[in-house]
Amino acid sequence: INAEYMGASIEVTIPGQPIAKEEDIVSKEIVNQLQHLMELGAQISIKEKLQIETYLAAVKTQSPHLLPTVSQIDGFLESGLCLTIEEFLEVFNNQVDIKLANELVWPIPPPLKY
Repeated sequence: INAEYMGASIEVTIPGQPIAKEEDIVSKEIVNQLQHLMELGAQISIKEKLQIETYLAAVKTQSPHLLPTVSQIDGFLESGLCLTIEEFLEVFNNQVDIKLANELVWPIPPPLKY
C-alpha cells in the first residue's frame, strides 16, 4: 500500500493476497440478492396458501428485482465465493461435534452437586 503522510511517501507491505475489487463487488451482490430473497420469503410467510401461489405467479412481473437472474447466479458460482454442494453438505448436514473444555481436562472433574 502506498500512502503519503505529511509530505513523505510511505510504502507498507501487507502479507497475504489482496481481495480483488471484482470479488468485493460479487460478494456485495450476493448479500444484496440474499436480502431480496429474504424479503420475498417475508412476503410469502404472511400470505394464505392460495395467495402464495398467486403472489409467486405475479412476482416476475410485479417485483422482478426480488429474483436473481440466471446470469447473476452463474456469476456467483463462477466467482468461487459460494460453497460447492459437497462443502455445503459437509458444513450443514453433519452432526455438530463440539469438544467442551471440561472434556479435555484430565483427570475428569467430578460432576457438580446442586
